Amino acid sequence: MKHLPAGEHKFRIWHERHGMLEKEFKITVTSGRTVELPVIEVDIARLMKSDSVK
Repeated sequence: MKHLPAGEHKFRIWHERHGMLEKEFKITVTSGRTVELPVIEVDIARLMKSDSVK
């Protein structure tokens, strides 16, 4: 994401059918610097369930 203002930002991983897949995480953006977001891995079995919304 480009042009985020400096400061602390919260992110969540969301799927329209299954709701929140992972807890939120925070990053701190420093002016003029690039921040690498962590890799988020989701168990495919969580996406295969058609009934549950978490």
